[in-house]
Amino acid sequence: MAKNTCLRLKGSIPFSWLDCDEHTLRRRGEAAFWELRDPVYPGMEIGSWVAARLNGGYVRRSARAPFGGPWLIEGKDVAHIGLEWWLFADNAPVKQGNVSMEELGFEKAAGASVDRHPEASRIRLVFPTMP
Repeated sequence: MAKNTCLRLKGSIPFSWLDCDEHTLRRRGEAAFWELRDPVYPGMEIGSWVAARLNGGYVRRSARAPFGGPWLIEGKDVAHIGLEWWLFADNAPVKQGNVSMEELGFEKAAGASVDRHPEASRIRLVFPTMP
């Protein structure tokens, strides 16, 4: 059992960290550190979320891209933007890994955000191939 567990996130580009699931996490300081509120037991899975802001957009229509696209974040392809993560738990060895925005389902989430926009039908008309 780990009584104290901390998650650190670092983007391959600057992320503005906004909010988190306060039922499971507590932000620690100004850096991208969050502490789990409760102990973690072996084999336990915990779902949570952390919100961030990124500058991005869907590429305008052009001769090279007649239907627009792809999504870019800070001018870079979504597949090349990622998050490194570290998990610290009491005296256990640090676990770390990375995940791309593509693996996190960025395009699907961005498309859902567009669909909630008051002008969604007009946006979809201009960019018919937007995921």
